[in-house]
Amino acid sequence: MRTPPSQIISEDRPPGTPRPRGTSALASRGIPLGALLLTLLLAPLALPPLSPLLPLPFGASSVRAQELLSPPDSPPAAEKEAETEDVFTARVLPIFREHCFKCHSHESGKSKGGLLLDSGAAVLVGADSGPIVLTGKPPGESPLLRVLRSTDPEVQMPPKGERLPEESLRTIEAWIASGAPIASLPTPASASPPGSAQIPLGPVKRSSSKITEADRQWWAFVPVRSQMVPEPAFESTPPHPVDRFLDARLAREGLTPAPEASRAALLRRVTFALTGLPPSLAELRAFLEDSSPEAFEHVVDRLLSSPRYGERMDRVWMDLARYADSDGYRIDDYRPTAWRYRDYLIQAFNSNKPYDRFVQEQLAGDELFPEDPQALTATGFLQMGIYEYNNRDARGQWETMLNDLTDTTADVFLGLGLQCARCHDHKFDPLLQRDYYA
Repeated sequence: MRTPPSQIISEDRPPGTPRPRGTSALASRGIPLGALLLTLLLAPLALPPLSPLLPLPFGASSVRAQELLSPPDSPPAAEKEAETEDVFTARVLPIFREHCFKCHSHESGKSKGGLLLDSGAAVLVGADSGPIVLTGKPPGESPLLRVLRSTDPEVQMPPKGERLPEESLRTIEAWIASGAPIASLPTPASASPPGSAQIPLGPVKRSSSKITEADRQWWAFVPVRSQMVPEPAFESTPPHPVDRFLDARLAREGLTPAPEASRAALLRRVTFALTGLPPSLAELRAFLEDSSPEAFEHVVDRLLSSPRYGERMDRVWMDLARYADSDGYRIDDYRPTAWRYRDYLIQAFNSNKPYDRFVQEQLAGDELFPEDPQALTATGFLQMGIYEYNNRDARGQWETMLNDLTDTTADVFLGLGLQCARCHDHKFDPLLQRDYYA
């Protein structure tokens, strides 16, 4: 069972005990439910995510994901690129050229097993079976090194002829042990394997109805691990760990932080983010006149204590839960008590309900907490799908409702588009059709 967010983001308080209302994330060691949703809401607008609390860009290869999550010891960008060119281009690529290009290059017109080794993008993509290099593990566990060292005629690469010299194998092993860095290499002019328009830098298309070891190593399905917080990359780097990760990434890319926002702009941003409303003139004047180091923290505390905060975050969750005041379809009959679920959400955010309890109440509140009226109301999440009261195909409508509930639950709580597996194995994610109906 995967670790719930309530355990990943921990506080010094017993499970199920809410943090006092109005205490911001800046004033405690935890992150409130609303702040978690706010992070997800604003993540697409932010810099490439680096903190372990932030999702990585969907479609990043497992090699790239590990690179993003590893706190770097950042040399200047130009130095790092030169090092990478020296290792991969000068040492590893010539080995591939001599022993592998016959079956895995654009030059030969072949990409056996869906694998190409003549460009940086192709090496990152890997083969039909998944990534060929697994960083963060002993080099011998990477599929690339396993097949090169294997003596099994059914597995070994190259399949015929002389084996790779031990010196070449050690070179590849050292490259993998260093994190398998690959510089930005130009993809060959004919950069497309037979039958394909272009080499994507992302997940590999599934070729068999099974979950592979490479699937299990995909960054989204491995346990969350604590990361070493990088040292400040700039003199202006704030002390917060998230800022350390962000600035470390900026340094790796040869970028510098943007200038600090004005106090008026900062107040406007945080007020819109937490309440959906602009600050009043009185609030702006009070913030500008407050010269204490805790001035911004006081603003966040005030906004989290406002009833408007729950109303703002409630709208985010209602979109996820497909909330509506009517049934949908042609009749679109009115739902006179739907507002109870809406008010439950507002109260949950304003009371800073623990996330684990928040999820349990919506998925099985009637079973887990039958004596709690709020938990019963929370199961409105299960009833927010479209419905047609006079539909003659009762069986068909029941199937539609079950599919909607299954797909929505996966979207909201797992971040997975499970509905693809209803008709076929998912083309990229490890989601099989037989598992969908299991």
